[in-house]
Amino acid sequence: MPGQRVRLDAKKAVRHQYCQEVAQLWGPVVTGAATLASTLEDGAKTSDKLSEIWQLVEEVQRGHASDDVASFLKAARHAAKVFSSIDDFYKCLRKLESKPGPAGGANSAVRVLTFRNSKGLEADCVFIVGLEDNSIPRDASDAVQTAEEARMMFVAMTRAKEELHLLHARKRTGAATFKPDSRKLGPSVFVSVLPSDQCARQYVAPESARKKKAS
Repeated sequence: MPGQRVRLDAKKAVRHQYCQEVAQLWGPVVTGAATLASTLEDGAKTSDKLSEIWQLVEEVQRGHASDDVASFLKAARHAAKVFSSIDDFYKCLRKLESKPGPAGGANSAVRVLTFRNSKGLEADCVFIVGLEDNSIPRDASDAVQTAEEARMMFVAMTRAKEELHLLHARKRTGAATFKPDSRKLGPSVFVSVLPSDQCARQYVAPESARKKKAS
């Protein structure tokens, strides 16, 4: 599939069509009417690109069902070439037969919420993303607004029963942020003030850096 930065209209059209085909797979999945495997199988009947992916999935499934470990590993190596990394492939494989409940329902595997909409809810594991300086809070010089954002941040943090993960990026591309200088982003003041003895900080390198280190 052509990348996000293609300029030729023909390649843009190919990318758009493929993205639409993939997006349509998820309709029955998020409503709980079907699994991703079944929608992919149905989509393969009318789409050449989805058919290629389904053939790879079938190859892996046959290898997994057999007692021949070598066949399974060969199929896995072949299928993994369509993903950016082997980790992405296995993440997809593990989720392939999952049956999530209705979108936003109590049985959903993952719920995406705003701070305000999370009030009154709880989850074993909570991720709060986008905690960059001048993003959350939007303007630290505005005391009234910052106080309100701090209150909502506290609401979101206290939704976690077991694990709380606070994420901020060091860099963002211009396409992913509204900020004029998106190459150097500091953590939100809400993150910076957390006591160091009560949290564990971890840097997760981007995929490009991990590939460069591996080579």
